[in-house]
Parts: sequence; structure tokens; C-alpha cells
Amino acid sequence: MEDKRDVAKVKHLKPTTIVYWFRFSLAILAGVLCYFLQIKGSMGLVLMATIYAISYGVVKGVFHFSEEELKGKYRRVILGLGTYIFIWALTWILLYTLKPY
Repeated sequence: MEDKRDVAKVKHLKPTTIVYWFRFSLAILAGVLCYFLQIKGSMGLVLMATIYAISYGVVKGVFHFSEEELKGKYRRVILGLGTYIFIWALTWILLYTLKPY
């Protein structure tokens, strides 16, 4: 039989994990928006950066995670940034490759 402590560990997500996966899903959303709005060139970068800036506000205002919970002073800004950029580009490129506009 499973130990109750193991089940509790699975149900509780760390703040860093929540922020990371939140930005991961926003990157997919940003890539899909770039595709469906038929954005070209640097306007895609502007949309991507705008959505990322909004994610900073959500992490700061809605989630209310402190610097201690995120394990660093600038973690609200940089946590998941590389993944966000990569997944955004991957989504947009993949959709465009499957059906160019």
C-alpha cells in the first residue's frame, strides 16, 4: 500500500514548477496565435515578448510567489525564458511548415 506522504508529494507542486509549466503553455499559445493571425517577421517577436511580459505580471500579481519561493531575486523574470522562446518558435515553425499561409 502506498505511503500517504508519497501521495501528498505528488499533489503538491513547487512554485517554480507552476511558473515553468505556465510559461511553457503560454509559449504554445503564442506560437498558435502567431500562426493563426498570419504574422510575419519581427511582429511575431513583438507578440511573443508581449505575452511573456503579461506572464510576468501574472506570476507577480496572481500567483503571489515570493522571491524565497522562486529561489532568487530575478526568477520571476527568467524562470522558463529559454524554454518559452524555444517552444514558441517550435510551435510557430511547425504549424507554418504543415500549412504555409
